[in-house]
Amino acid sequence: MELHFVLLLKMGGEPQYVGTFLNCEVAHAYAAENFIPDLRTICMHEDFINLPSDFQHKYIHIDHNRPVLYVQAKK
Repeated sequence: MELHFVLLLKMGGEPQYVGTFLNCEVAHAYAAENFIPDLRTICMHEDFINLPSDFQHKYIHIDHNRPVLYVQAKK
């Protein structure tokens, strides 16, 4: 399973990274359940976001309606 969609929350200033998901539908559902509903969310494929070369993803997979967090190991 490949997780490539990055979810960002827009709270005034710079967008804040939440996690990397299977698709945007899952990402937005996660945001709706875990954050204030009125916050603006942005979901994009990681290829379209300028991420630093040392960026560490927080991979979030929803398994049986429960989020499971995987953090990318540092190289």
